[in-house]
Amino acid sequence: MTKNTPVYDFVGYKLLNATYSRKKDTVIEYFIVKTGEKTFDEKAKLFSLSLEVIIKYKDDDDSKFVFAGVFKINDLKWKSQLNDNLLESLFVSVMFPYVREKIHSITDDSRGALKLPIINLRNVSLSKGVKYSPVYIEKNAN
Repeated sequence: MTKNTPVYDFVGYKLLNATYSRKKDTVIEYFIVKTGEKTFDEKAKLFSLSLEVIIKYKDDDDSKFVFAGVFKINDLKWKSQLNDNLLESLFVSVMFPYVREKIHSITDDSRGALKLPIINLRNVSLSKGVKYSPVYIEKNAN
């Protein structure tokens, strides 16, 4: 490997599909982060994966955002030393800030944009998904 070359490059991401439903002005019940299809093109050294974010507002249908991300592997020896779950979680942690920003932009209306929290997705297996639920505090609680 050439000196000062990173072991991988983030080529980019794109939004593949979005189904957004927020008919009422209600709070979020939960959101789920889940990986989908993963492929590695050995000839081009490109690793691609899909990432789904499912959002559920109270009294509304699920919203689903599907993204694809692509990474160029510059060091195949490095890749071979990692198991698939570790590689996947590393790449999702790189993609997630972009996904957060895109969902924020899409959901920005008069009710306020959805601000997904900053979460550490490294070393997390996302093939079955991880569900996050907010804790709400009553305004007049003592």
